[in-house]
Amino acid sequence: MIINLLIRTVFIFTICNIVHSTSFCGSPPSVKLDHTIPLHPDNVERRDTAPRSLKFYTHFTPNFYQLPDYHKLLKFAEYAIKFWEEALTVKKPGSGKQLAKRYCESGYYYQVHGNNSIYCRQSNCQRDVMCGRARIPDEYVGECYQEHNNRLYRYYNNGSGIPSAGYVLLVDAINTKTCSGSTVAHASSCLMHEETDRPILGYVNVCPGKMKTEYPEDRNARGIFLHEIGHALGFSSSSFPFMRFPNGTARTPRDATHKPIYKDQHGRYLPSNDTIRKITRTWKSAAGWFRKDFYSFVTPKIKAAAKKHFRCANLNGADLENQHQTGEIGSHWEGRLYSNEIMAGRIQVDYSVSRVTLSFFEDSGWYNVNYKKAMKWFYGRNLGCNFVMKSCFEYAEIQRHQ
Repeated sequence: MIINLLIRTVFIFTICNIVHSTSFCGSPPSVKLDHTIPLHPDNVERRDTAPRSLKFYTHFTPNFYQLPDYHKLLKFAEYAIKFWEEALTVKKPGSGKQLAKRYCESGYYYQVHGNNSIYCRQSNCQRDVMCGRARIPDEYVGECYQEHNNRLYRYYNNGSGIPSAGYVLLVDAINTKTCSGSTVAHASSCLMHEETDRPILGYVNVCPGKMKTEYPEDRNARGIFLHEIGHALGFSSSSFPFMRFPNGTARTPRDATHKPIYKDQHGRYLPSNDTIRKITRTWKSAAGWFRKDFYSFVTPKIKAAAKKHFRCANLNGADLENQHQTGEIGSHWEGRLYSNEIMAGRIQVDYSVSRVTLSFFEDSGWYNVNYKKAMKWFYGRNLGCNFVMKSCFEYAEIQRHQ
């Protein structure tokens, strides 16, 4: 009897705590994403094309190549890129290429109706267009005019553009504020497609000296790149308000400028309640009962995948991390429930890209998903509604009385 109780106690402790964690992801900063401008050849009609496989155009910065073990990290990045290219197909790639905007140094600019060029008066065009701390190559940046002797001159030409179904990934290695503590890397998207809102340019920053590359931690390093590229592709609170329904329409209502209508007190865009919903659950701890809020995905594919995994038909949402109860929507799955899942905040050696995460990319409206790429994920599997909807304290109590 005592032995069985000890075994059950150890089991409950294990499933209710994150174990074997070796690396943390710095939560993607809440950034104001910008839209690209189109570059359409004159002889090409502007229209959507058939779905096409995702294709990365990766640029490693000089900072990255200065890392002592860059050659190993390069292989880990290539592994992750290949995985996502095989997992995702762009639903509506569009027929034309896209460009980042080259703004004016002063921040003030104007555009002529029907012309996507940037015009700067009493200010110079930006020389460098940045994504995070990485410079966007000129081939992906649009033209810019600036004033000289009361006349406007084109100082920068259009680049060749981001190809349709493409994603430009900048891989950097610089110490940032986000690199503090146990954080080994962080990532974000910077640009969205001007028609579909699909993130099409972003960065991954490797915190120098933080990522281990020798066995057995090398598998952890591969997981870190999978995780960070997942953020850059759109698994981020900044991108959630721009998700689409399967037919391509916006999930979150838009204003006259085609931006989401919901914002928080800091001016950050928020997703609609049929994308992410605040769910309040009755919570039990050693101190007693209280009410606890969660922000949870309620989109159909994600909910169905989570219900099946946990074997909980009544599950009302897939929980995101609670950001230490700050009231902000997180950019990771809740670690208590999604330990060792690739988009949890801690990346572990035994990571898994589950159907729940792949379902996010289908529910985003930007991708068709190859579910054959889903990995086996055992944590929390078939443990039922008590596990997924109650506190670990209450779940342990229930297990002890069974």
